Order: sequence, then C-alpha cells, then structure tokens
Amino acid sequence: MYGIYGGVTVFPNLFLFVTAQALAGKVRLSLCCRLVEPIHCQLHETNKLEYEEYKRQQAEYVANKKDSDAENGLFSRFMFYYMNIRLQWIDVFACNEHESLDQRFDCFGEVFFDFCTIKHYQDIRFSLSSSQQSQFTHYFEQIQQQYWELLGNDYVGTIRRLGLITFRVAMILTTLRLIAPPLRGGWEGLLVCSDTDFQIAMEMVKVLLQHAAYVFRQLPQVAQNQTPNTNPRMALFEALPPQFDRTRYIEVASQLQIPESTADKQIARFCKAGLLVR
Repeated sequence: MYGIYGGVTVFPNLFLFVTAQALAGKVRLSLCCRLVEPIHCQLHETNKLEYEEYKRQQAEYVANKKDSDAENGLFSRFMFYYMNIRLQWIDVFACNEHESLDQRFDCFGEVFFDFCTIKHYQDIRFSLSSSQQSQFTHYFEQIQQQYWELLGNDYVGTIRRLGLITFRVAMILTTLRLIAPPLRGGWEGLLVCSDTDFQIAMEMVKVLLQHAAYVFRQLPQVAQNQTPNTNPRMALFEALPPQFDRTRYIEVASQLQIPESTADKQIARFCKAGLLVR
C-alpha cells in the first residue's frame, strides 16, 4: 500500500511518542506491541545482521549527537500524546476470565500477520477523493496560519508533517478495511478513502495537534539554563477568557508584560487567523 503526497511516493509508516507520569496507564500500550510481534520476529530473523549494524550506528549517533533546537526536523516526524492521570479506580476483575487481553491481542496479531503477507495487497495505491483533498487543503491552510500565530516559525514544520501523518492515518484505516472477509479476494489498482475514514483521520489530527503543541512547549531551548519554550503570543491567547472586550484583554496583556499596542495588533492577528471571533 502506498500513496502520492506532494508528488512523492509515501508509505503508511508512523512514529508515536507517548509521555505520561507513572501509573497513568502506559502499560496498556504494551498490548499494541503484540499486534506486530509476529511480523517483528520474522523481520528480526530475516535481517539479524542488518539489525545489529543498525544498533551499532544508533549507539554511535547517541554518543556523538550535540544539543540542538527543539524543532530540528526530528520532533516534527513524531505523533505525540500526553496521558493525564485519571483519578478513577479501574475494576481489575471486569475482564473476561477465559481470555486475557494478552491472548486476545496475540490472536489479532496472527490475523494481522496473515493479512500483511498477502502479496497482492502490496501494490495498491491509496488516494483521497477530490472532495477530501479540498477539505484537507483548506483545513491545513487554516491551521498552519493559526499555529504560526501562536508558536511561530519553529512549529510550522510540525504542522506540515502532521498533514502527511493525517494522510498516512487515512491510508492505514482504509487498508485495515481490507481485512474484512468480503474483500479478502484482493483489490486491484486505486483504493479511495471513504468519507468515514477520512473524517476519523481528521478528528484524530485535531487531538494530535494539541498534544504536539503541549509537548513542544515543554522542550528546553538550546541553552541549558533557559526555561522551556515560552511564547508571549501563546501565553496571551491562553490567558484570554471565553468572552472579553478590549479593556479585559489589555488587562490580561498587562499582567503578561505585553505592551498595549502589541496586544491590539496581536488580537487583530488572532481574529484574522480565525482563532478569535468578534
């Protein structure tokens, strides 16, 4: 399965970084590894020498890398998700006693492995419909302008790569539909995303945008003695109440040590970018 994005052939590979405090529920993510464990084992045996060389080169990179800015091209290649702790006791006896989650995910992994080894699924081209492409372009044009207003040039790369991530998520959702028995006979040529899967991907990226922005702002600056990324525009935007007038936003700006004239200009820019509505 592949698609054409920006005139370049792309494949549905994704990278996810999850951050959370202890006991926030990260352990559940280990179940996801079981979905690809059969594939991982096969690839590990097939490419054992290549894997050892990769680990050696990775160790060299970690040992020799230098400090760099937060947005150095690596940050924007990841999906980020920050898990909050929920103050809720989970009923640990509510699961099915006859089948553990480990066993269930192992079964899913076997089904996924069988699906991935079907050769004629590997030459399918994925695409969005014309209507979906228009919606996609309109959304990311708007969101790029909005986040540029809030986080500046350093975050633009993240927005643009989240566009590619959204395309890949839609590709994955569409591909997984082929696992259903009615389609196991094969699929030739072009596979167009359904409106349902497109909307799911677009809703997912709205959440990922917020989590990526949160993590981005926690990263340190180049100098080790500096505080995490701070941005007066973002600080002003987040400090504004749901409804306000000029007197109120000038008051908020003053608390943030933002000059009155600067606050006027920034509020106007927020309105132009669609972040605020008069």
